[in-house]
Amino acid sequence: MGMELVKFWIWTVIDGVVLVFHFIYIYLECLVKTILPARQKSLEGEIILITGAGNGIGKDVALQLAKSRAKLVCWDILKRDNEETVSTLKRMGAEVFAYEVDISEKSQVDATAARVKREIGDVTVIINNAGIGKCEKFLNFTPETIEKTFKINVLAHFWILRQFLPKMMQKNRGHIVTVCSIGGLKGNRYMVPYHGSKFAVHGYLESLKEELRCMLNSGD
Repeated sequence: MGMELVKFWIWTVIDGVVLVFHFIYIYLECLVKTILPARQKSLEGEIILITGAGNGIGKDVALQLAKSRAKLVCWDILKRDNEETVSTLKRMGAEVFAYEVDISEKSQVDATAARVKREIGDVTVIINNAGIGKCEKFLNFTPETIEKTFKINVLAHFWILRQFLPKMMQKNRGHIVTVCSIGGLKGNRYMVPYHGSKFAVHGYLESLKEELRCMLNSGD
């Protein structure tokens, strides 16, 4: 029992050290980008889709974009929260549209995407932000929670991209922005579904980026 406890603490310390190094790397990367920023691109006239715009990071991103002169398309399952965000944005002078949608359901994503195309136009910037996470021992997670986590955190990205990416490729214009997590680089206890979903996000983005790069170079 004593040796098992020692091993546990050794691995805990190792995990902590690795996590600290990940944070240092990300901090230094952000510092370099702050000191040597890329040339800013005008967002005027862009149609920007933000998922999870009702609260948290999604809402903050939307508020940051209020003065960009872009058309903001706010998606959220929480109608009241989303409408509050949209009301704030309108008071700030933004051109903004609210849609209530459960992105864990492909049929709702498809139907809402069709409405956006019909009512506003082709989305040129996708900000996949919406996500969920729960802290619990692995064996205590219900199948429903695990499935919902992957539907919202991963599969919804696929359904959204399949709706809007074709036009981006056709016009050779567009941006895909994804809110991931340090949890997509380093796992931790008690959040296995969340970390698993974020690793999946990191992996699919790397693969998609490489695929699009090759298609661009080959002219496909």
